[in-house]
Amino acid sequence: ELKVDYSQDRRRIYLLRGEAHFDVAKNPQRPFMVYAGEGMVWAVGTAFNVRYLNAGNHAGSLIGTQVGNSIDVTVTEGTVKIFADIEPDKNTSLDVNDAQNSPTDHEQLVHAGKSVQYSKVINATQTTPAQVLEQKLAWQHGALIITGETLEQAINEIARYTDKQITITDPSIKNIRVGGHYKTDNINSLLASLSETLEIKLEQKGSQLHLSAID
Repeated sequence: ELKVDYSQDRRRIYLLRGEAHFDVAKNPQRPFMVYAGEGMVWAVGTAFNVRYLNAGNHAGSLIGTQVGNSIDVTVTEGTVKIFADIEPDKNTSLDVNDAQNSPTDHEQLVHAGKSVQYSKVINATQTTPAQVLEQKLAWQHGALIITGETLEQAINEIARYTDKQITITDPSIKNIRVGGHYKTDNINSLLASLSETLEIKLEQKGSQLHLSAID
């Protein structure tokens, strides 16, 4: 979910929740700015992915971005500059060229092949291996790649693609390791497949899905 605000000198996007990938046409006189969480990604001509890591169901500020949520930014082409702990539209003096060689907790350049997470501050930039990049961008092709995460972590990812509430009611199965390539257009089938493969019980109660060990 996002809002678009284009003017003659700015291209502003407000990512309200979820995840988006942007392939930005180069125009130095009209920078492309994505506000998400408590920061902003500034680009001129580049491609990058922005994702809420722990997004809830409701927006948390006047513009709708979810304050308090961590944001993951992965750059696939070019360079972006990230600003953390800023208020949208109240930072007109920001310059993408300032302090290019002096990264701080609140301003940092991120180049292609790198990823970074931020909330109030920016965490250390990390190199994104090809396998991890494929996993991060699989959603663009309607796929979910799980490579040894725990069932609890896998369910957190799966829950992004359904309005049903998925709950692991049995703590004994939370740390089961999961792997596989799944399609995101049929979550019921995905969960049924997991249930069969891992030999766990899947029980539906209205809009809720409960996972537990088989008695």
